[in-house]
Amino acid sequence: MMRNRRRHLGLLSAVFSLTLALLVSGCSLEQQTPPSISGPSEFAMNVVVTSSATVIQRDGVSQAVITVQVRDFAGKPAVSQRFLLQATGPNGMVVSATEVTTDVNGLASILITAPPSSSVGDLISVALTPVDGNGVAVQASRSLGIGLTPLNGTVPTASFAFAPAAPKVNEVVTFNAGASTDEGAACGTACTYRWNFGDGNTGTGMIVTKSYSASGNKTVTLTVIDAAGASSLPSTQTVAVAAPDLPSVGTVGVSPTPVKVGVSTNFDAGGATVGAGATLADYTWVWGDGTSTETTSAAQAKHTFDALGTYTVRTTVRDSLNRTATTTTSVKVE
Repeated sequence: MMRNRRRHLGLLSAVFSLTLALLVSGCSLEQQTPPSISGPSEFAMNVVVTSSATVIQRDGVSQAVITVQVRDFAGKPAVSQRFLLQATGPNGMVVSATEVTTDVNGLASILITAPPSSSVGDLISVALTPVDGNGVAVQASRSLGIGLTPLNGTVPTASFAFAPAAPKVNEVVTFNAGASTDEGAACGTACTYRWNFGDGNTGTGMIVTKSYSASGNKTVTLTVIDAAGASSLPSTQTVAVAAPDLPSVGTVGVSPTPVKVGVSTNFDAGGATVGAGATLADYTWVWGDGTSTETTSAAQAKHTFDALGTYTVRTTVRDSLNRTATTTTSVKVE
């Protein structure tokens, strides 16, 4: 009897041990399941946050533009990326938005206006957090600080000129901030100059050059920071960028003359022109005798007429902006 009881207890112990091993083995396999990689990644996009000024005057009107630029893993602008903004600082400061979304250039901006002179505190802290459509953070916040100086000095005054006054696409424009002043005198090299060219591009320097790849009105903004870190109010001007002058074919040369049946004839559209900022791309020739149309990259072409008669040769030039111009030439074949 005692031997049977011991055998029964041993069997129960073995079953219990096997069950426990299976449970432990199941837990171990579950723990080895790899985590999901479909969520946001720190490497999915590159976020850069900058400010047009590191220090502004505590006067209730001085401003700093916070710009966030986002690019994806391929270096392309990240469009429609949301950011939540949290700004802390003295009472009376004004923040233009608490949430922004990047545009087609991967850019978004927020305007910070300084608190009044009666405020207490020397720093505005700004944190931008990228979030998904549900407002959940997808990356760590980016932070920066903007210092505040007392209203007991002067801030620089930003001023600039540009030339030519009516630039065309791809034409070089020179921007000159030499008229900017600080403490009643020209800023010169003692100041820092920050430009926003109104097309997603920025620059620094008192004299800078820039060309635009598309026509339209561009709002150019200049901010000047003096040696003490005080920032000017932004100075803005509109640059109206026009498309280059349209192409023109001009007169097409024909040689030798008179044109003879069966003899190769030279046609020359070398007098074609197009405005600065564009180039002539190709030339299309319709010979008027039923033969195939030809397109050449050069301004010259050859053709042989096989029958007597007067033919209308149509020449079309196309420029790099895909604009065209056409002329016709009457050719009498003898």
